[in-house]
Amino acid sequence: MTIRSDTQERPAATIISIADTSHTRGGDRLERYDEEQTPFDVERRVKPDSTMYDAYDQYARRLDLETYAATTLEGIALADVNLRTRGLIGIVLGSAIHDLTEPPEDLFSLRHSDFDVLILQHHSRHNPAPNEWGIDWWVRPERDIERKTANYRNPTNGRAKLWYDIALKEHIPIADDADRQEKVSLDPASAVITVRNNMTYSRLHEDECIEEGILPGLYLPDAVTMDCIVEHCHQKALRISQEITTLADAIHVKIERLLSTVYFRFLAAEQPRDIMHTLFAYATELEEDLARGYLLLDSQTEHIPVRQRFADTDNYPYDYWEDRVTNYLRTQLHSLQSRCHDLINRNFDYLRIQDGEHTASLLPVIPHAVLSFRGL
Repeated sequence: MTIRSDTQERPAATIISIADTSHTRGGDRLERYDEEQTPFDVERRVKPDSTMYDAYDQYARRLDLETYAATTLEGIALADVNLRTRGLIGIVLGSAIHDLTEPPEDLFSLRHSDFDVLILQHHSRHNPAPNEWGIDWWVRPERDIERKTANYRNPTNGRAKLWYDIALKEHIPIADDADRQEKVSLDPASAVITVRNNMTYSRLHEDECIEEGILPGLYLPDAVTMDCIVEHCHQKALRISQEITTLADAIHVKIERLLSTVYFRFLAAEQPRDIMHTLFAYATELEEDLARGYLLLDSQTEHIPVRQRFADTDNYPYDYWEDRVTNYLRTQLHSLQSRCHDLINRNFDYLRIQDGEHTASLLPVIPHAVLSFRGL
C-alpha cells in the first residue's frame, strides 16, 4: 500500500483469518424507497469496476453475507472497501461506535452483528444494494426527491427511518483516491479480511477537509455530532410519546362508543347483518387510528385487516364477533401503549462518546464542522 503524507491516509492493513466466525440472520432486502417510488433493481444498480471490490464481494458471497449479517469485525473492512471503491463516504451508526472508538485489546471479540452505516451522499444507483455484504446500509433521499417534495424524506434502511439526517456540507469536496493502492487476496476460498489494528488516528481538521477534501471510506462521528443525535432523539421521543398518548386516549373512547352503539342497535331490534356492518365499519376506522400510532413509531409490522381476520360472520351471532373484535382492538391498543411507554423510558445517552483531541479508534473521526445535521 502506498502511504501518503496527508493526515487522512489509512495505514497498511493487517490480514487476519475469521473463517470460524459465526453469523446471525441478516436484515431483509427491502429497497430504500416509499411505495410510489420506482426501486433500483439488480440490473439498474452500478457495481464498481475494481479488483478490490470483486475480491471482497467473493468473500461476502462465500459466507452468504446478505442472508446473514456481517459482524463488527467484518463490517469495519467490508463497509470501508465498499465505500472507497464506490467513491462514497459513510459514518458508523449505533452502539458499534463505542467498539470502534475505544476498541478492545482482542479484536476478535467484535463478533456481534448488525453493523449500521449511513451514506452521506444522496442516494443513487451507485450506492450499495440493500444489505449488501451483510451491512445495514442507511441511505439519504435522492437529490431530485429532496428538491421536488415539500416534506423532506428521512434516511432509511428500507425497514425504518432515522429521526435525523447527516450530510457533508456542500462546499466540502471528496478527495481523489486514485493513487491509493492495497494488496488483497483474490482467492475466493481464502477467509481473510483487512482490519485496522494497533493504529492511532488523528482527528480530521476542518481546514484540511476544505482544502484537500475527504477521502472516500468509512468514518466515525465525533462527540459533538453524537451529542446532537442524542439531544434530538430525546426531544423527538418525547413529542412522539405525547402524540401517541393523546391518540390512544381517543381510541379508548371510540372503543367504548362502539360497544354502546352496537348494543343500542341490538335493543332496537335491527337486523344482525346491519349490526355487523356497523361493528366492522367502526372497527376499520379504529384500525386506521392504530395504524397512525404505529406509523409514529416507524413500525412497519404487517397485520391482517379486521374484516379479513373476522370474515366468517355467518356462523356465529353478532355478540360473539363483538367480543372478538373489541378484544382484538383493545389488545392492539395495549401493544401501542406499551411501546409508547418503552419509548418514553428509552435512554439515548448510551450513544454519547468522550471528546478529545486524539483517539485510538479503529477508524478516522470526521469533524462535525464539515457535516450538516438536520433533525426530522
